[in-house]
Amino acid sequence: MIREATHADIPILTKGIIEFLSGVGLEEVGLVPDSETIEFFVQDCIDMDGYTFLVAEEDNQIVGGIVGCVIPWEFNANIMALVEKGWFVPKEFRAKYGMAAMRLRKRFHQWGKEQGATVLCMVSTKREESPRVMQMYEKSGLKLIDSNFIGRL
Repeated sequence: MIREATHADIPILTKGIIEFLSGVGLEEVGLVPDSETIEFFVQDCIDMDGYTFLVAEEDNQIVGGIVGCVIPWEFNANIMALVEKGWFVPKEFRAKYGMAAMRLRKRFHQWGKEQGATVLCMVSTKREESPRVMQMYEKSGLKLIDSNFIGRL
């Protein structure tokens, strides 16, 4: 089942985000996730207009989530963009709940359309499963336009 996150979900979502961000290499460039900051971020995304945090729930447990917003595109305010801020399905759930990611993205896209978005911007971190993620994006009709390079100042 895909549903909107609630305040009761904040601890498990915070834990899931921290686990997802570990091992990506963020620490090497000075980006260290902070659980208190993530808790505030999740709460804001649940509470703010124009944002959504959707969760996939199976067998009474959260097995993934996706968060994003609908905003005017920075370079043409007449174009509303659905911007994914992050999504995850923990490794321990991927085999058993393999369709969770697809269902999350599908519902996220539907929500964006309902909010008036006409374009979608999704991101991917450099991970061992990135080729699979990239194939999933391409099969969904997305095109790789940009990459982010992150470093210390």
